[in-house]
Amino acid sequence: MKSTPAGLTAGNKPVPLLGVRYDVVVENVASRVTIAQRFRNTESQPIEAMYTFPLDEGSAVCAFEVEIGERRVIGRVEEREAAFERYDQAIADGDGAFLLDQDRPNIFTASVGNLKPNEEAVVRISYVAEIEQRGDELRLQIPTTVSPRYVPASQLRAIDPAELDHLTPPIERRVPYGFTLSATIRAASAVRSVECPSHPARVAIDGGVASVTLSGESIAMDRDVVLVAQTAARPEASALVAHDADGGRLVMLNLYPRLEGLTREPMEVIFLLDRSGSMMGPSIAQARAALQLALRSLEEGDRFNIVGFGDSFQALFAESVPYTQANLDTATKHAATVEANLGGTELMPPLHAILSTKGGGLARQLVLLTDGQVSNERECVELVAQHRETTRVFTFGIGFGASDYLVKTLARVSGGSHEMIQPNERIDEKVMRQFGRLTSASLRNVRLDWGGLRPTLVAPERVPSLFEGERVTVYAKLRDASSGTLAIRATGPAGELSFSCPIDAEKAEAPTLVGPLLARRTVRAMEDGELSAEAKRGSAQSRATSNQADTLKARVVELACRYGIASSYTSFVAVEERPTDERTDGEVELRRVPIMLTKGWHGRDELASHAVAAAPPSFVFAGNAAPGAMPMLDDAVSASAPLAKRRSRGIVDRIKGAFGIGSGGGPQPPAPAPAKPTASGRGLQAGASKTEVADLDAYAELFEEVDAPLAGGANAPTGATGMRGTGDGRATGAEDALLALCLHQRADGGFPLSEQLLAQAQRSRSEIASIVEMMGTIESGVAEAIVATLLTL
Repeated sequence: MKSTPAGLTAGNKPVPLLGVRYDVVVENVASRVTIAQRFRNTESQPIEAMYTFPLDEGSAVCAFEVEIGERRVIGRVEEREAAFERYDQAIADGDGAFLLDQDRPNIFTASVGNLKPNEEAVVRISYVAEIEQRGDELRLQIPTTVSPRYVPASQLRAIDPAELDHLTPPIERRVPYGFTLSATIRAASAVRSVECPSHPARVAIDGGVASVTLSGESIAMDRDVVLVAQTAARPEASALVAHDADGGRLVMLNLYPRLEGLTREPMEVIFLLDRSGSMMGPSIAQARAALQLALRSLEEGDRFNIVGFGDSFQALFAESVPYTQANLDTATKHAATVEANLGGTELMPPLHAILSTKGGGLARQLVLLTDGQVSNERECVELVAQHRETTRVFTFGIGFGASDYLVKTLARVSGGSHEMIQPNERIDEKVMRQFGRLTSASLRNVRLDWGGLRPTLVAPERVPSLFEGERVTVYAKLRDASSGTLAIRATGPAGELSFSCPIDAEKAEAPTLVGPLLARRTVRAMEDGELSAEAKRGSAQSRATSNQADTLKARVVELACRYGIASSYTSFVAVEERPTDERTDGEVELRRVPIMLTKGWHGRDELASHAVAAAPPSFVFAGNAAPGAMPMLDDAVSASAPLAKRRSRGIVDRIKGAFGIGSGGGPQPPAPAPAKPTASGRGLQAGASKTEVADLDAYAELFEEVDAPLAGGANAPTGATGMRGTGDGRATGAEDALLALCLHQRADGGFPLSEQLLAQAQRSRSEIASIVEMMGTIESGVAEAIVATLLTL
């Protein structure tokens, strides 16, 4: 692992993370990945380093250990609250403390407590995961970046502050550390070739086994690593059997159905296109291309519609229309011109509107194209799962850091399928493959007859739909070592089908792979289908109290501890017990490790630090739609600046009324004393933190960049005359442009100050007036509009 000298964050604090190394081994249908994170304390006092990072959404984290000099500490899995208590107590005692906690199924946080001055620690995390297999192609994706998440207003008001802190780690355009990666790929048949569309890489193949090394000693962590391997033959159904500690057997069953010759019935296809701000740039371009290809994959007799969404949603047609040449021409023209100009990623409102609308008698398929950068994934998954009998969801995860958790889970719980598309990958093959599944026959209502094998646990209990050539994996725990034949039965377009797979339980291997994967798949089945969003979390603030939730939690904890995996209710903890004379005392300084902004996020690589945005869902109507119809696309409102002005005006009025600003109703706050310009740029009220000063500096710099060209000069006068009296209409254009910029910065949590301003607004009415006063270089009404946009209620 290449170490990079510790650098500085915006707050002039050393970054304790020096570098990350990934070692990947692919064996047949699964991978084992070991991540080494090297930390060093370059300060004069003990520190606690906190690093949030992504993992594969289906991974089972099964090992956690730490090296401190010559010492090695092995972590163990404990119930989440117990792990936190042990970690906190170790810090209080002056010992070394290390914690690994799951924030989301694909987002984890590693904490390194009581790292002494000049001390170095290497944290090693190992996980196992299934490999995506499509015919003779294997696809491995290693996440390295956490994109900013959009937090809806309803969730922002209810979310646990500690959880929000983990979901919104500090983000920098550049960070002083990078990563290296090497991989070995052994498939069921010989590996013929390996491509790495995400990064430059060196590939060597010897005896059908591939070795891959990414080029570079400190690679930027701004995009996921993608490896695609072609094998010599398509695999056949197989069962991997392993010993269990109690004498039973663990089974990993891999099915590869052959469904040639089956035909499909006409269907309704609704395309749900993410047009939020984070999709700007290459992501929306890929989405346009995918949508145009997908439209031409429909057939006569089908019906379709296109719905774009951001913080509002808009439908091309009032309801799904027949697949005719005229409708195709209209849709193709629309698909070629859509932009990512609809603000934040509010996925729930369009999902609810679509799923709650009765279909027209045809099987309904929902095709979602998104980067998945939302924070309410659980609510979206639960909603889709409730409608799995009427709507299947087929997803495209688009961009360098698309959320595989949302994209894969929505497809899995509904009986659909997914495709991940990075900007450097060929899009046509993926679209055709996805629509090959969607438009061809599939097997549903899959049942497993275990005969005399006597399983005590099966995961998932509901086997997903079977598509031609697509691997489906099912796990089981058998009571004993009896062998037998598993019968698989399913319903297809032509009726019932069945096939079988022999299981030889006597030829069992060590349970290093199957046990953790079985436990993880079982826990995910509970999380996806049975646990509510509240019951899922293990914190005291959000713990459910019902007997059912407590029972499910107990099941998750028992299973996770037995097979040694992290989960929503269990964490890894390790303690370095130090001799008395080596223990630390006094305060321990917390250091959040900043992560690198995802490449191409929001159409550019800009700083997005501690970003949280909140906005209510809104609707854009071209007229009165028919009952139950979708909101129609308003062609007259297409430019982002006028749209921003139109929306923010209503927000301004509500903010004025809530805080008594301007001439609106409500009491006027006392006028604050004029803030004198200081070294921090705009002046602050007494007691402001250094972080707020730095954030306001960043805000002032941003405004100075855009204010001069829009207002007609770098030193525009303050007050009501700042953008008025020019007589050339410049004020309206400047206001529109400023508000549009603000909305774009806000979209998906992209504005640096939204969280801080929101906190100030909740503390005091007068502080709002002070913030407006700080924006003295622009006309006060525009300043209020911008503040209001940031503080959307």
